[in-house]
Amino acid sequence: MYSHKELVPDHGVLSGIPMLKDVDASSCNVISNTFETCTFSVGLPGRAETALVRLEAPRRRGLADVVALQRLARSSPTWSRPRGTLARRQPPTGGRWSKYSVTEFVAETSTLEQVWDMLDEQAQKALVSSVVDALAKLQALGTGTDRVCKVLAKAAPASDDGRGGNVCVGGPELGYFADVKHFLAQTADGLLLRSPVDNIELTRADLESLERHVVFCHNDVEPRSLLVRRIQPTGPYTLAAIIDWEMAGFYPFAYETGHKDTGLGLSGLCFGWYSLSKK
Repeated sequence: MYSHKELVPDHGVLSGIPMLKDVDASSCNVISNTFETCTFSVGLPGRAETALVRLEAPRRRGLADVVALQRLARSSPTWSRPRGTLARRQPPTGGRWSKYSVTEFVAETSTLEQVWDMLDEQAQKALVSSVVDALAKLQALGTGTDRVCKVLAKAAPASDDGRGGNVCVGGPELGYFADVKHFLAQTADGLLLRSPVDNIELTRADLESLERHVVFCHNDVEPRSLLVRRIQPTGPYTLAAIIDWEMAGFYPFAYETGHKDTGLGLSGLCFGWYSLSKK
């Protein structure tokens, strides 16, 4: 039984999403939900496809930006990414507004997390290699391209010149910044570390080096966000899609690798995946 405060796909929610207004709530498969988010899968009426729907409370920012980043990722000549659309629904019963995205559900797949422990070392290494290759292509979408500038200009209109030119770093989760210096200052969360070791300060050259290495990052590439597929019942698994783009954005690649390090044991629970992906 869900708390009355949790976001769930009830009648009020579904009636506010045009393509799902005739869907019965009992046919929705809730994958995860909190007070502010809900992710569920559901069949589309009259169609063979299944959709993946994400709800977010309006105070959470950036769902439209997340969808824009998903579309941007689709332009990279690599693996399949789900298609996404965005709209805002009417308030459901109880008067709660929320934002939603409806994404193409990738059929006949499993998360890598579900099958990882069943794979031998060779199969694990092959999947890690395919993910690394895919991310390398994704990182080729630099902040200087026209397509990326349009995404940044729409995401952060108050902080750029209308063409994304004044936005260098950031994404939906952390916000957008003109340079790495401001990004680091705003994301430190006021944490002060005291140590007998002398402080290590970044020079202007260090900051400029980080800015030269700002790339398109997913920031949550873990087995739970990787969909894999077997073409034959006994054949190898191949990468089918990367999902969960909520933390994506444009950051120095060192930030993404550092995030993976600090997340081990918290959001990242698969040490085998971590150790292979770091090699």
